[in-house]
Amino acid sequence: MIRSQGSAGDLLDHARRTLEGRVDYYGKLTSREDVLKDKERYVARWPTRAYRLRSETIRTSCDESRSSCQISGLLDYDLGNPATGRKTSGAASFEFGVRFGPDGGRIFYEAGKTMAAQK
Repeated sequence: MIRSQGSAGDLLDHARRTLEGRVDYYGKLTSREDVLKDKERYVARWPTRAYRLRSETIRTSCDESRSSCQISGLLDYDLGNPATGRKTSGAASFEFGVRFGPDGGRIFYEAGKTMAAQK
């Protein structure tokens, strides 16, 4: 979460290091480059981001034979763009799949949806 709230550069650098070459990204098999482009558009649209995990909703499920884990939960968010004056806040679900190997964890799956938004 801290990486998501930091600078655009920090978020994108973290994504470059942790995404697999192909990601099941919101239901579509997508190249890392296209996921990064989508994330670049997101941080450009919402340069000010704050997230609060609802810790009681966090769930993990791991499969040792596949060296992977699924992580899901809910979060509250506040997004803003000082240049345009736009703001939004609300709640969203998230889900990540992480595969572990010699070089650490890599995200192979990302999904989620806005559950309630206020503009």
